[in-house]
Amino acid sequence: ISSTFAFRIICKAQGTKLGISEPVTSEFEIDITEDSMVWGEILMYQSWNLISALPKVGKSALIVGICGAVLNNKSEFLGLPIDHRFDNLIIVGNDQNTKQWAKLFLREGLCHKTEGNKIKIDNRIALWSQGSGIQLNDEGIEKITSECKKRPNSLLLVDTLRSVTSQMGLDENKTEISSPIRKLQDATADYGVTGVMLHHTTKSVFGGNAVMASSGSAAIPAAFDQTVLMNWLKQNTDQSTQTDKRIAVSCMGRGASSSIIVELTDNKWISHGDGDAAIQAEKMAEIEENLQGRQGDVYDLVINNSDSDKFTSTIDISNQLNITTNKALRTLKALERKGLIKQEGVRNQDRKGRPIALFRPTRGTESNKGFNDFNDF
Repeated sequence: ISSTFAFRIICKAQGTKLGISEPVTSEFEIDITEDSMVWGEILMYQSWNLISALPKVGKSALIVGICGAVLNNKSEFLGLPIDHRFDNLIIVGNDQNTKQWAKLFLREGLCHKTEGNKIKIDNRIALWSQGSGIQLNDEGIEKITSECKKRPNSLLLVDTLRSVTSQMGLDENKTEISSPIRKLQDATADYGVTGVMLHHTTKSVFGGNAVMASSGSAAIPAAFDQTVLMNWLKQNTDQSTQTDKRIAVSCMGRGASSSIIVELTDNKWISHGDGDAAIQAEKMAEIEENLQGRQGDVYDLVINNSDSDKFTSTIDISNQLNITTNKALRTLKALERKGLIKQEGVRNQDRKGRPIALFRPTRGTESNKGFNDFNDF
């Protein structure tokens, strides 16, 4: 049986109209309004967002935090504006039990206490939690779509892709995994859904992006309008408990690229500001820590001179380390290529008539403001 004939049989069984639509021509107007955003330039409104991270980085907690800000009519969250608002929250949350979800709702003001240690969640929320048995099969998608119809303009949170497809016999590493995603998107398209699907990364990807970080098939991020990566800003090199709790949140997709550094403390989220600057600062700090031999010695001298507002010249390095000026210049240029120092002109010529190059650290200069701000984090 040919693939075309099989496709037509499937379409007929599903009641799908066969044929090809007419092309877009000059008779049609095309809306090119910029995509609307919920939160800063990171979370897109009435589009589908993929958020990838290692387990336990805080994906669910961050989304519930955003939802708390929106549903409680706040104008911003973590310093980024809330521009467009959804009216309801629907969670397909197989990754956590009801009690764990309730703790997130409590922190973000999305419930009220009744008696003792019991709560009731906000009436704008519908929750399927761990043990509900919901999957992205036909039955599950029908249930979700029915809830979206009852609650138009909802944020629909799916946590996680793996947990809602685990019983369906799909291989996450093959393109077949995108089929239930597309079906869910198509089924809910008429109800103004802001979709958020949480997904695991395979490993820490410092400074990377969600498209490259997502585990499984590349068809997964391809199914989304916006991809967001959450990653520890400073990942522990060993397997010990994560001590630095700052999280880099960065995005790419049809919206503008953006990033922010956030941290979940005992009772609230806090912002550490622009993500690009902090990520650059961490990269520079790592380069500093790994300097060895002559480059390390030269860099230490440049830093020490900068503490007294002095530039460092090739002559200074040559005299203090007892090396030729050529070796001094080559080492300084190597440090400049790594972004650690910058040449700031020349001064009087040496005895052979050559100008003497002057250097200073990029730390503290306007050209590397992010590195200068590192100690603020």
